[in-house]
Amino acid sequence: DALPIFRPLGPPPVFSARLYVELPARHVASLKFLLEGYDNLAYLSVLNRRRSTLQVVFSPDQEAEVVRLLDGLRERLALPHRLAVVVATSAR
Repeated sequence: DALPIFRPLGPPPVFSARLYVELPARHVASLKFLLEGYDNLAYLSVLNRRRSTLQVVFSPDQEAEVVRLLDGLRERLALPHRLAVVVATSAR
């Protein structure tokens, strides 16, 4: 078995990436729990409680992992089929 190859890390990202999702209110707590359970891969904020509009914030370096996790949860949490990732242009 070959050992994994580690690449040297570059400088940390200056801005976070954000993903906006609407899902049934009954799944918000589950998504929050799962994101935090994956070694705090991302965190979420509720932007609109009535529409269950969420902002998922994560490092741009981990976009692939976040999208892969959400794809795996798509049917279980009734996530939309298209997820748009936005890289912030300012620190918030």
